[in-house]
Amino acid sequence: MSSIESRRRSGIVEPVGWAGRGLAAAVIGAMAIAVGGCSALIPPPEATVSSLSTTMLPAKSPDCAMPLLYERPVSRYKQVAIVDAWGDEDTKDPEVLQVLKRKACEVGADAVVITSNRRQEQGAPLPGYGPGAHTEVNGERAGANVSQREHEPTIGEEGHAGHYVTGIAIVYRDNESGSSTAASGH
Repeated sequence: MSSIESRRRSGIVEPVGWAGRGLAAAVIGAMAIAVGGCSALIPPPEATVSSLSTTMLPAKSPDCAMPLLYERPVSRYKQVAIVDAWGDEDTKDPEVLQVLKRKACEVGADAVVITSNRRQEQGAPLPGYGPGAHTEVNGERAGANVSQREHEPTIGEEGHAGHYVTGIAIVYRDNESGSSTAASGH
């Protein structure tokens, strides 16, 4: 009896050869791509804050109740920051607004007045920036600047597709003292 036959009968498992390992790696890689899909390629929404005040308010919890207003309030308030939030063109309104609210909580705001909520689609190439080394503009050959043609627009720049929301983070002022309710703890 050969040593291979005696190993099989004794229950010893032979290691997989290099060809088998390559196949297993390919199958595992394909499964990872199928499970992960394209979701890893879509970046999550982001936000930035530009302070409008020289004083800092205490931060609230990231999941604080943050009202979104679409008109300026009648009551007295102070503008404390501009909050800009954006997401990929496939990002839904609630996702972008959640990031905007979280940033407003971080600056201690009582509410956010939405000033802009828009989607920007990727537009057609500008004249002279078509594919190829040379393009035609009004029927004439035009040499486009290759570095400009290969330029990827950044967030907010013309040609960058996405969903943008801008708001003013505000704190309400106490009617008697003029101090903000966030700073006085009311």
